[in-house]
Amino acid sequence: MHIVQTVILKKQHFTKPKAIEWIALHGYNHSKIDETPNEYRFRQVSPEILKTNMFRERMIKIGDKGYLGILYND
Repeated sequence: MHIVQTVILKKQHFTKPKAIEWIALHGYNHSKIDETPNEYRFRQVSPEILKTNMFRERMIKIGDKGYLGILYND
């Protein structure tokens, strides 16, 4: 089983409005946005799920534009 915990888009490829547009177009939640100097991070589920459900995290590239933070268990 896996869950998308966060979607990370690089600022070098997206303005904030374009990042929100991309997230919405792909069916992800865009109500919680964290910004770093280089990225927009769209949280899909709380990281607390890692503690409560024995999930591990893996980052998967979205081309050269960003990453999906995937939570999974075996």
